[in-house]
Amino acid sequence: MKHPKLKKSKSRFINVNMNPIINHLISSTNSDQFWRSYIESIVNGELKASIHLAVFIEPFLSYVFDGKKTIESRFSINRISPFEKVRKDDIILLKKSGGPVLGICRIKDAWFYRLDRKLWKEIRRDYSDAICATDSSFWRSKEKAAFATLMEIDRVYRVEPITFSKKDRRGWMTLADRNNQFEIFNQTK
Repeated sequence: MKHPKLKKSKSRFINVNMNPIINHLISSTNSDQFWRSYIESIVNGELKASIHLAVFIEPFLSYVFDGKKTIESRFSINRISPFEKVRKDDIILLKKSGGPVLGICRIKDAWFYRLDRKLWKEIRRDYSDAICATDSSFWRSKEKAAFATLMEIDRVYRVEPITFSKKDRRGWMTLADRNNQFEIFNQTK
C-alpha cells in the first residue's frame, strides 16, 4: 500500500505545565542513552518534536510494551487528533486508561487516510497484525470511522509512573507542539 505524504497542519496544544513531565521523563530515562539525549535535544531546541498523550486500554498497552504492537492506530468519525497532527520523531506518552503514564515511544512514521471501502480493506489486510487487531470486534467497533491515523512506533521505553490528571474522554491529546516548542520548554532550562 502506498502511503500519502504527510501534510503540514496547524496544531493546537493543551495548556499543560510541561516542566514536571519533562523533568520526570529526564530522570526516568537517565539510564537510557537514546532517550536521555533525545529529550534533552528537544528541550534544548536542537530537535523539533511534539509531545502527545495517548490513552490505551488493555491488552493494547501491554502489546506495545511487549513489542508486539508496532503500529498505533486511531480511527475517528470526525477529523480530530491525531489526524494530521503527528509527525515523524514526535513522542507519545503511553497512558493506561484510568491510570498513570507508564512509558514513552517515538513515532517512526505516520500515515493519514480519509477512509473509503477500498482503503478500509487495505488497512485491515495490511496492518491487522502490527496493530494487534486480529479480532473482528476491533474492526466492527471502528466501522463508522471516516478518518484513520496509523503511526509506526519504536523506542518503546517504560518510565516510572507519571500521574496525569485527565478529566475528559479523549484518547489523544497534544501536550506540546513543535511549533511552540521554545515557549513550552524555555522554562525547563
